[in-house]
Amino acid sequence: MIRQALATALMAGTMLVASTNAGAVTIDFDSLADNASANLDPVAQANRIKFFSAFLTDDLDEFGDPIPGETHFEAYPDSDIRVVTPEPFGRGPAPSGTLMINSLFDQLLIRFGTSRAINGFGFAEDSSSFGDLFEVPIYFLDANGKTLFEGGPYLPNASADHRYEFIFDTAMVRQILLPSTSKLYDDITVHFVPEPGSLALLLTGLCALGIGRRRSPGMTAS
Repeated sequence: MIRQALATALMAGTMLVASTNAGAVTIDFDSLADNASANLDPVAQANRIKFFSAFLTDDLDEFGDPIPGETHFEAYPDSDIRVVTPEPFGRGPAPSGTLMINSLFDQLLIRFGTSRAINGFGFAEDSSSFGDLFEVPIYFLDANGKTLFEGGPYLPNASADHRYEFIFDTAMVRQILLPSTSKLYDDITVHFVPEPGSLALLLTGLCALGIGRRRSPGMTAS
């Protein structure tokens, strides 16, 4: 019985590792307390996703001088992105029900633990009429903060829900930048392309679980 329990636990762990490396991940921040750090969200932590305040800056040459026309996005080292209850800000209820990420005056940088191929991305904004009156893009960045491609543009004060689907597996994205538009963000969803190793782990776990069930006394034909 102990051996069977250990085997079952191992199978479950194998499938958990696979699941955290593949498929859609949605972060709604509702498990946190008001004014908690967004980086404490358990779904974000399990999927190695972090949030930063960011700025656009010049690329520098080997002498530390700006390279004309070359820029990248960079995270502030003292970033402290928080989640809040939107009602005190006059923003109505959160789309997910409770909390939203507070990036009213910051560009929000979403960073993965490693560069990943993605085939979809989405987020919700507060449903108020606040927000910039001009269209803005979403920036998909590499590990160095350089733009790989753009999503959008969209009008912040016109729609509360934004979803992007890519008909191709994108380049290896490390970061996504949401602009500062005087809005609160919620329900951030990333559709990761399953990694070959994750698929192998998942299939191994499922096969092992099936074999274990066939060998279990409770599953034996009488």
